[in-house]
Amino acid sequence: MTARRRVLAAAILLAALSTFPAAAEKAPRRLIVAMEAKGGDGYTATELLQLSRSLMSAILASGTQVLLLDWGSDPFPSEKPEGIEEAVKRTADCWLLVTIGGGRKSPALAIRSYDVLLKQNVIEGKLQMNAGFEFPDPPAATWAKLVGMVAGAYPPLDTDQPLQTAATGRPALWTKDLATLTLHAVPGTVVEGLDGEPRTVGADGILKESVRSPATYLLTATHPGQLPLESRIYLEDDRDLTLPQHALARWSVDGGLYGFSFPQVEGSYFIVPAWLYVRVGFMTYLAGLAFGEESMFWSSPLTTLSARFGTYAFFPQESWFRTYVGGGVFLRVAHPFGSPPVYIDPAAPWGFQLTLGIEVSPWPQSRFFFEWLPTEYLTPFPDLFTGSMPWVPPSMIVLPYGVLDMGGFRLGWRMML
Repeated sequence: MTARRRVLAAAILLAALSTFPAAAEKAPRRLIVAMEAKGGDGYTATELLQLSRSLMSAILASGTQVLLLDWGSDPFPSEKPEGIEEAVKRTADCWLLVTIGGGRKSPALAIRSYDVLLKQNVIEGKLQMNAGFEFPDPPAATWAKLVGMVAGAYPPLDTDQPLQTAATGRPALWTKDLATLTLHAVPGTVVEGLDGEPRTVGADGILKESVRSPATYLLTATHPGQLPLESRIYLEDDRDLTLPQHALARWSVDGGLYGFSFPQVEGSYFIVPAWLYVRVGFMTYLAGLAFGEESMFWSSPLTTLSARFGTYAFFPQESWFRTYVGGGVFLRVAHPFGSPPVYIDPAAPWGFQLTLGIEVSPWPQSRFFFEWLPTEYLTPFPDLFTGSMPWVPPSMIVLPYGVLDMGGFRLGWRMML
């Protein structure tokens, strides 16, 4: 065969081969995974997130060609199919909802999965677990039956199938499995909620990790000198994020009314942040509410200076409810603007005061407080002291060398700085 004939034969062969259709490219399905608990023992948002991630890890480990998206902890609108399709169609073409019921020792799973392209349920059934979930990392074997269902229901699509048009226009994020998350935080902060073990922010204040994407993460950040932080983020591509941390209180200032009558202001310095404090303040009788029959107001040129030491030993600063105790001394200063203009009150110059208080607020940096203040006024003239008062409440007990007031209290608002 001459060279010319060989070239001609090769050209004819190539032309013939070109008439055969090329092998179709396989495209993986895009599955949203959601987890909820209904009709049985409750599960926390963190536990549901751990279960969701465990299931997704089991699906990936099985080799099933499915791209996964974690729905997160928001309620899944399973009762409104039209709402689901609106939420899903931008990023996925199918969804899987696992509803956990029954007791924690033997949970029952209700499983429902919907194919948006076929517009029908492809998985619908129930599974009874033989044992409870092993937190925080349930093993892949927990989901063996469910993983098999998913693999059978969602094989890869041929890209030349008519159904392919319904999945076009997907974000580019679906073309990769990982994204880079860069967190800025106080050096030494421990971050939990990413896949695997907790991470520690380095000395430069930066933590950079390659993590699954797209996915929802519930991050917790802890540091000995900072308030604990919980933040939920949705990651669909590389992201740079600064954690909004707040330092534990080193100072505080508050204002309130003593006995619903007299204004009092105090400032505190925390020797141990948010835990052990030294507090000083003053309360004046220059203007106050008397709640008497003859007058609603009462005034006396007298101010009390106080200093105390105490602790919030029982509850951390981030708690919505806190108790604290303290004790200290006070000095009563008269200022009649006469001669002399200022002097120590001779009727009851000083005394001791115990503080038993509570703080209530959903905000860790500003709090409503109420204090019970049992007080002992030390005086050699107890009758003279009680006679100088506009009224003597029944909570006062006259002693030989003092007066004990068991009815003192104060309420107001405190800012943690």
